[in-house]
Amino acid sequence: MNNGNERRGLTTCTSLMSLVAFAITANLLAAVGKQMGEQFGMREAVFVQWAYPVQFFSFSAMCFLGGVASDRIGKRRSLLAACVLISIGCLVMLLAPKFWVVCIAALIVGMGGGGIESISSAGLTDLHPTKSKLFMNLAQIFYCIGANSASVAAGILIGCGISWRWLYFGTCLLGAALVVCFVFSKFPYKASESAADTNGGVRRVMELLPNIWLPSLGLFLYVFAETSIYAFGPNYLKQLGATDKMSTLSIAAFWSAVAIGRLLCSFLPQKQTYETAICGMMTTAGILLIGQVFAQNWQSAIVLMTLTGLACAGAWPMVVSMVTVRNIKYSGTASGFTIGCGAVGCILSPMVLGKIFDTGRTHLAYSLLGACFLLSSLCIAMTYFQHKRRMAREEAEHGETA
Repeated sequence: MNNGNERRGLTTCTSLMSLVAFAITANLLAAVGKQMGEQFGMREAVFVQWAYPVQFFSFSAMCFLGGVASDRIGKRRSLLAACVLISIGCLVMLLAPKFWVVCIAALIVGMGGGGIESISSAGLTDLHPTKSKLFMNLAQIFYCIGANSASVAAGILIGCGISWRWLYFGTCLLGAALVVCFVFSKFPYKASESAADTNGGVRRVMELLPNIWLPSLGLFLYVFAETSIYAFGPNYLKQLGATDKMSTLSIAAFWSAVAIGRLLCSFLPQKQTYETAICGMMTTAGILLIGQVFAQNWQSAIVLMTLTGLACAGAWPMVVSMVTVRNIKYSGTASGFTIGCGAVGCILSPMVLGKIFDTGRTHLAYSLLGACFLLSSLCIAMTYFQHKRRMAREEAEHGETA
């Protein structure tokens, strides 16, 4: 294997592992919410309601900014900075004596996570443009590994009386190791990184907006619903009589199902129409979420939660792959904007659903979440017709110039 292939392999592996680190930070707050809430004098649902939006506010902002920056200064340097932020944020978190310090740490961690999520997705498409479906689903399988690891580790270690702070210590070390790996990584050089490209970030977004606003709205609705599934799932199961351990491990069951679903989606042909698969996943997941209204015990609720994870598994990576491939010239900006819009769902979901779950109105919550998936499916269906019109217009323009 020549040096170029070695660097490409290292870059691909490091990008995938960075998603593991991000997934751990994105799910730790939900996994250890009860213990952290007790330490800072807050109920679990209330702690998640306020801590989650803080982390995902900076996550969302960095998705937008990181995507644009990566198209200008390169993806390697952008990901390096993101991993540094993850490491610093986790260090502050494990040392936090007060809730306001936790919020500062969450802001820093969120910034790093936003950079990793948006830039690594675009970077993997740049590295493997003819296999974007495969690598986008593979990337999210690694995300599931991280999410699963966070919930399993939290359930086992906290059950043994070990402090949640040690989980952030391990994530801090992982972030530092990724920094070293990215130093030796190399992404393909893009024309947007040259001085000849004078398009500013706002101009790039405005150029892309007509093509990406519908899938971005669809991803927002999807993330709004998905976030509440694992953020408030443990709280919901406890209301149905589940133990602390089983409710925490339910997050692992959800992400395991998502990982299996994304593995299956990775075998979809590259030329297969994106919208058909995505709409099928969204619609099925919406019906299953509404089914939670009829759950009679925590066992049936976990089954429905797991099936929902399996059903919606490939939706997120497929939407991001679709947007990135169709706007490859500015892949970082396109993926960053779309993922950033989705991340707004992470901010609003706990703020809207926190009070509903805390007061036990779970039927209302799951009806709302199911409706979000169904509306997301509608947005993606409309994207199909929008893309068809775009292709017809571009072919007509090409014919006139020929």
